[in-house]
Amino acid sequence: MNPLTPLAPPAPARRLLDAVTAADKAVAQGIPADTFLQDHFRAHRNFGAQMRRTIGDTVFAFFRWRGWLCPRDTPPHYTRATLLAFALAVTEFPPWSRDWVAMNWPPGGTPIPLAGCSRAQKQATLQASGCGACNVNDCVPAWVASLPLPEGTRFIESLQERPPIWLRFRKDDRPTGLQILADHAPCAPHPHLPNAVALTQAISRSCYDQATNTPFEFQDVSSQAVGWIAAPQPGETWWDCCAGAGGKTLHLADLMGGRGIIWATEPRTAALKAFAQRARRAGCTAMIRPQRANAWQLDPPALLDGALIDAPCSGLGTWARQPDARWRMSRDRVQSLAKRQTRLLNHVAPFIRPGGTLVYAVCTVTPEETTDQVATFADAHPAFAPASVTHPLTGEATASPIWIHPWDGPGGAMFVAKWIRSPPTAG
Repeated sequence: MNPLTPLAPPAPARRLLDAVTAADKAVAQGIPADTFLQDHFRAHRNFGAQMRRTIGDTVFAFFRWRGWLCPRDTPPHYTRATLLAFALAVTEFPPWSRDWVAMNWPPGGTPIPLAGCSRAQKQATLQASGCGACNVNDCVPAWVASLPLPEGTRFIESLQERPPIWLRFRKDDRPTGLQILADHAPCAPHPHLPNAVALTQAISRSCYDQATNTPFEFQDVSSQAVGWIAAPQPGETWWDCCAGAGGKTLHLADLMGGRGIIWATEPRTAALKAFAQRARRAGCTAMIRPQRANAWQLDPPALLDGALIDAPCSGLGTWARQPDARWRMSRDRVQSLAKRQTRLLNHVAPFIRPGGTLVYAVCTVTPEETTDQVATFADAHPAFAPASVTHPLTGEATASPIWIHPWDGPGGAMFVAKWIRSPPTAG
């Protein structure tokens, strides 16, 4: 850093530094960055909307590029890291920041806004500003970089750009949804998923208020792909074993045309409350049977036509949207989650009727949670055969399991396995 000037930094800069420093310590303790920010803003109600937005953008830019801003094996230099994270978060320096940026930018670097720059430009600027080699593998923890990732560094590079916001239009009401969006945000339909639409900018509050009464859900394109792979049919009985706030459950209900039964298990009260609100808005409460429980605590009353296990996982495929999550996950946690996933598969499989469908989905790419689970399941349940499917985002005919890459959407990454239970052998 340049020698400190005798002048105190402007108040917004001090607020940025305090927020980034505190956020990094909170994430190191396992607290999600968005949870930290909610608490931080409650404690500083005097911050205006623009200041809150700038702090939020800077904090998330810090975690997205933390591996470059705070090189491994060195104590974090929060003043420099905050300044550079701020530059990575904005396309133009606001007036209050220009003198602060000019006086404190690291020697050798060029003080320019970086949010609209290419990754190569960001890399060159940060290297010149004393951030080291800025190898792409340093953007994730070392244990992740050592994994056999899909297409290697391309996967890590995909985590460095936030994907678009995706909507899923409910049922056949896409024209109504497109009409509402037309005056609020540019959007682009996915070429293979008829009801998936990408927003190229954040939706305005006025449109969001209207959206509560309009036929679409906020749902990433990779999550939408899971429902199409499951392909439930009208009149069937399904079980969404790890329902969360109900995004995939509601998609299954739409695909079933509102006819059939879906059991939905979720142990968290807050998630079930959100699920109930979404189900009422979607008009499909009659067919959904929510249960506050872990899936292994429930025995369905009869054999099922299908089950979806959208299992708790390490979430590497979501790190483009949640950059702080990469610094909260550990290899030990992956091993623990893999055991839970195996438990879920073994518990649910016996409840699938002959000829029925079992779908396993995780938004991650670690071997323990993907290919290893498929191999273990095949050994333990020989009555289940991999299904032939069409990749929803590419249109390619393939066999289970299916890899959904971040660049397929673009969106999150997802691993999906689909099996069909064979009829019992005669005799």
